[in-house]
Amino acid sequence: MAFSQEAKEELTHIIPVNKCCRIAFLTAVLLFEKEPEKKPFTISTALASEARLILRLLKESFSLVVHWKVEKSRRFKKDTLYKITIEENKDFTQLLREVGIRSRVSGIKEEIVWKSCCKRSFIGGAFLSVGSLNSPHKSYHMEWAVKEKALAMNMQKVIRSMGLSPALTFRRNHYCLYLKKADDIVKILNLMGAYHAQLRFEEVRALKETKNEIHRMVNCETANLDKVAKAGARQVLLIRLLKKNSQLEGLPIGLKEIAKIRLKFPDISFKELGMKFKPELSKSSVSHRLARIEEIAEEIKKQNKE
Repeated sequence: MAFSQEAKEELTHIIPVNKCCRIAFLTAVLLFEKEPEKKPFTISTALASEARLILRLLKESFSLVVHWKVEKSRRFKKDTLYKITIEENKDFTQLLREVGIRSRVSGIKEEIVWKSCCKRSFIGGAFLSVGSLNSPHKSYHMEWAVKEKALAMNMQKVIRSMGLSPALTFRRNHYCLYLKKADDIVKILNLMGAYHAQLRFEEVRALKETKNEIHRMVNCETANLDKVAKAGARQVLLIRLLKKNSQLEGLPIGLKEIAKIRLKFPDISFKELGMKFKPELSKSSVSHRLARIEEIAEEIKKQNKE
């Protein structure tokens, strides 16, 4: 099961206790319905548990007459769709009035989401309706795809009031509100009450970041080894040039010693070269001596060319 669907399944088992939170949840479900202008008003979902939750809240909170049926999706033949149809009577009109919907997609009534608990229910309902969450194995990305710009901006305002900063963009005929920071996704899963999804997300994230850190260390170590090998090969060639031109034995004692050890150990680091001396030489001393040898060898190369 996809990570996004698992998170949604978990949310469908969270039943808002307070009536204000139930109204906030239903507001999100009604506002973000994909075909609000269609009559009779129909809510479609691929999750049986979501359909059951919506049915329960509509009946218990507003005593609405609702029907539901199961269909096969035309777009994806293997998918099952659960369709909830609401009879448009005075009770439904009262519901629309309470949730503050005019023409069904006009915006979010401020008094619906002024409490923190109601904001959490609203965000959860919106995620069930139009949200998606990438698997953290691939990338950190959570979004809500909304048709109406004003509604997307209202939603952005609600999420921002909870201490998060979702970005807004337009893509594929929808206004996409999204979060890309792992910490933000963890926080909003917690706010919605998707605690199991939050824990799974954090587990995958920790494993992924540990692997990335190991890869970085290995790559860094590989790069350092490559750098040491190239430097050692260059220095050996220059020392051999000094030897060929009978210049090696005439070097000061310190330079001559480091040159002979470098010839013997062409692929070790400056630190390891320094450990070959008694007393040991520091990395800077080794580096200084080899740099001086390279200068002398380069001068000889220059003279030979002339």
